[in-house]
Amino acid sequence: MSTPVRHAVRHDPSDFHLGCRIRHAQFGEGVIVSLKDDIAEIAFSGANRGIKKMNVRIAPVEKI
Repeated sequence: MSTPVRHAVRHDPSDFHLGCRIRHAQFGEGVIVSLKDDIAEIAFSGANRGIKKMNVRIAPVEKI
């Protein structure tokens, strides 16, 4: 069995702001509730609810 290849994700942190809605493959949809430099606290709802800290420069997220 082969291991899936992960491609490096690179985002410009200035593309993100407080209140920005994002989607993460594992955690689903969320909202940025805190942002300092490259580190965002994102509030997720649903089965994976809670606040997660992520480096938005490399996190596998997309704006929605």
